[in-house]
This record gives sequence, C-alpha cells and structure tokens, in this order.
Amino acid sequence: MSVTVALDLGTTTGYAIGWQLSEIESGCVDFSPKRTDSDGMRFLRFRCWLHDLKRRANVLGEDFDLILFERVDFVRSGQVYAAHVWGGFWAILTAWAEHHGIECRGVAVSTLKKQICGNGRAKKPAIIAAVRALGYSPKDSNEADALALLLTHRDMRRGA
Repeated sequence: MSVTVALDLGTTTGYAIGWQLSEIESGCVDFSPKRTDSDGMRFLRFRCWLHDLKRRANVLGEDFDLILFERVDFVRSGQVYAAHVWGGFWAILTAWAEHHGIECRGVAVSTLKKQICGNGRAKKPAIIAAVRALGYSPKDSNEADALALLLTHRDMRRGA
C-alpha cells in the first residue's frame, strides 16, 4: 500500500497524509527553535518527524510513494529570513526523500491556488474557505495549504 504526504514547509509546517487504509490525517507541527537551540535544531527535529511518519506508515503496512510540497519560487521584500528557513526545510526534505527512494515533487504556489480556488492569486482566507467547502476543518493556512495540495493531487489522479 502507498501513502501520499503533502507539506506546506516552514517553521509551522502544515501536513496532510493520504493513508490508504483510512481517512486523511492533517495538522501542523511547530518547529520553532527553543531559546537554547542552535540554528540547526529545527531542521534536525523536522528530519526526526519525517522518520517518525515513515515508521508509522511501515507499522501500518504502508509506505510513502509521493511527497508533495508547496514550492516557493520568489520572495517578497522583508521575507528573507522566512525564505532561508524554507530553503533549509526544502533541503532536508528533498535529501531525506532521495535517501529513502521516495518521489518528492514541488507544486508552485500559484498553481495550487489556481487548482483549489480557480485563481492563481487567491489569498489565504480563500484557500481556507475552499478547503472548508470540501468538508475539512483546517486550523490555519498551513494546514489548509497542505490539504489543498493533497486534495487537488487526488482529484487530478482521478481525472476530476
């Protein structure tokens, strides 16, 4: 059995997991550094979290076949630190997926917005509303983005 994982990478990482044998699991994980942490600790915790997800899948007799992530292609002025953090998560994710032989595919933010909202420039509240209209209850925009990634991927595979 195979599992698809969708991620909105960042300090607060949104996730949606399409388990084969059950419903979609989604939520957020906070990788904020603690006061005494070195710069690399958030990335080590992220890698450990990925290992834990894979271990859970294996216990269920499933395995990851695809990891989708929201791909950031540009940075607005004043968001340089966030871009550096995103780049660190991206590097850890892609290296980890490569090591485990898991396909890892980025989806441009504008593509995701167009698929879920019909508008490539949709704002965060519109994405949250679109995901809620599909019957899900994301806690924030990070979880909504991950759910949108997973749901639009499933729809595209079904030919919807």
